[in-house]
Amino acid sequence: PAHGNPNQPAGIYRVQADGSSVLVADLSTWLRANPVAKPPPDFDPDADGYRMVADPTAGAFWVLEPNSGGVLSVTPDGAIRRVADLSADHPVPSALALDPNGGVFIGTLTAVPFPDGAAKVIHVAPDGTVTTVWTGLTTVTGLTVGSDGTLYAAELSTGNLQQPPFLVPGSGRVVRQSGPASSEDVATGLMFPIALRFGPDGALYVAVPAVGADHGGGMIARLASSGETESATPAAECAAVGGATPVSATPVP
Repeated sequence: PAHGNPNQPAGIYRVQADGSSVLVADLSTWLRANPVAKPPPDFDPDADGYRMVADPTAGAFWVLEPNSGGVLSVTPDGAIRRVADLSADHPVPSALALDPNGGVFIGTLTAVPFPDGAAKVIHVAPDGTVTTVWTGLTTVTGLTVGSDGTLYAAELSTGNLQQPPFLVPGSGRVVRQSGPASSEDVATGLMFPIALRFGPDGALYVAVPAVGADHGGGMIARLASSGETESATPAAECAAVGGATPVSATPVP
């Protein structure tokens, strides 16, 4: 009842040429029958397949379940398998990027109150092996891999508060990994960034904001320089795509 759509379960759907949809994998039913080891206090019996990425090598989709902490593999014919159970300590896996060398990178949001430096990026191999690859982050909501293999992350909010509303508007940023527990700023002052990808032009694209865009205030912004570690070119202005108002951000050389 809380979700108000009992006849359309959370899952993976195939959109047909005529615009109709077909349920390929019912994630809600599967999750109820296959719970994680340590369901969180705010466990939601309806699966939340929040992020999905196609893996051509595996012939399947990698799917995240942030609330329960599951990492799933789902084939195009609907076979579901839990590759890794991340439910211990409720890390809230919220960002997903395909590793060109196999497996995926996963960024964590962490639970309320979203303490600074508590988020991380892990690597999950096809056999379920979990390895921590980047620590010291905060509220990771976007993740992507540069052409040189460098990891980039979008942080929803930094300098977070101990009391509601916890998150700080305009404090989001894009960072790149500089060491196992360190990062360098690519852009700061972002309004709740929620997704991050490299475009075919080599620039970084970031979607904002995660909340507060009910009246058309959302946009996809382009960081004019990719910030690749080999490049000495300073990042240019952060411009919006499609003629929208540029986001208020400060690219960092």
